[in-house]
Amino acid sequence: MYNALTKDSSASRTTAEREIDERVQEALLAEDMDIIIDLRHLNSSSEDNFGLFWAKCNEYLTTCTTVHERRHDTVSFMAKAISVRDLIEQVTKMCPEGTPVPSESWVRFNFFPRNPHTVTAKRYRNQLQAKHVIQKRQFRKTHIDAHYCAALFRYMREYAVKLRSVALFVCLDDKHRIKVGEPGFPLAAVERGREVIVSLNETFCVGDHDFSKFSLIPSVTLLVDIPVTMAGSWYRGQVHVGIKDAIFEPSSPLRHATELYHYLLPNMVGRHALFIYSDGGPDHRLTYVSVQLSLIALYLNLDLDLLVAARTAPSHSWANPVERVMSTINLGLQCVGVMRKKMEEDDEKVFERSKNLKELRANCIDHKDAVAQTLQPVKDLIASILQRLELKEKKFTMFQSASEWQIEQFWEILLQVSKNNHFIVICMGWGDKVIAMFTFGTAIVTFYCNYMGK
Repeated sequence: MYNALTKDSSASRTTAEREIDERVQEALLAEDMDIIIDLRHLNSSSEDNFGLFWAKCNEYLTTCTTVHERRHDTVSFMAKAISVRDLIEQVTKMCPEGTPVPSESWVRFNFFPRNPHTVTAKRYRNQLQAKHVIQKRQFRKTHIDAHYCAALFRYMREYAVKLRSVALFVCLDDKHRIKVGEPGFPLAAVERGREVIVSLNETFCVGDHDFSKFSLIPSVTLLVDIPVTMAGSWYRGQVHVGIKDAIFEPSSPLRHATELYHYLLPNMVGRHALFIYSDGGPDHRLTYVSVQLSLIALYLNLDLDLLVAARTAPSHSWANPVERVMSTINLGLQCVGVMRKKMEEDDEKVFERSKNLKELRANCIDHKDAVAQTLQPVKDLIASILQRLELKEKKFTMFQSASEWQIEQFWEILLQVSKNNHFIVICMGWGDKVIAMFTFGTAIVTFYCNYMGK
């Protein structure tokens, strides 16, 4: 057609182009109007005939579900539809009989694009106020004392900045349990998997995580590099990780204090103040006498002049800086499936009779060495992986779980306290929410934000 209008007699460049030119020329020479079809009438309107369906669909999406009818914010706890197919089925029930229903692909193109700044976002029509999302596990529970806990954490950091030349700042927390599979049946170290790198001809596969008796508990400590000012980063420092057996090495206040003493001791040269921040779990809750005694033992063993311990508000463990490290550990544990080493036949029979953690501790009390041997390869494997991780170009370091002998040696220092050297408890601040304990003319200051007796 171009050649005919411009009187261009140049040859076609390809065989396919020549065939097309010959067909167009034949149609023009035939001068038959029925041969050529004008498709421009299809461009008369950009609207489709699914207006009623889109209206009912928006009505369905804006209707509150039964679990959400008392809430009036943007947080939802139940999806409106399981899939696009389910959405079409639910909306079709609301439409009159004979209403035109679009296809699944056309419904997808009427969603709001995931990223409105991409080139493909131009293809979306945005007829529906809906989008595809993944469930987030970041919902935060409110607490009446959250403001006071945040203020305590701020005051604690301000004091640490003033004493940064003679102080250490430590953040503690335990990660979620790592389930250990049976011999020959490895389990995923973490439940929510991510992509990892394997060989082209390999398949990365582990067993289901629903059935396991043994488990390991990683205890994570962040030794913060105290910044010069409050505006500096509190998420830089050295990460220490210890892996414990959940059966005979449970997390306890005294075990935490003993381990903290051993890997902090080399860093205590010229340091006389220690700041400890935790999430207030059962092994860190500052209202418990066991936790208070373990802090006193730590204070005496390290020969401190000042010990400050604070906790987050209940269900606010996300405020602990060490939580930033947990995501890095999750990335490291994505690439491994763990299973224990097989024990002797007699030990295996004792283990098979146990159904839960309580029965395991009762039945295996005389088989502690066998339990330690069956889990040691798993500990070594996980430790070798975690040592490859780093935070701000600082490699993670591992520490051994405190033995019973080390705990006894650490605890004996409390026996040196004379009966005449009693502790004076003073309540200040917000009633019973701040406690200061003074002894030997120096201070053990224990901050916590919780009601007495909880």
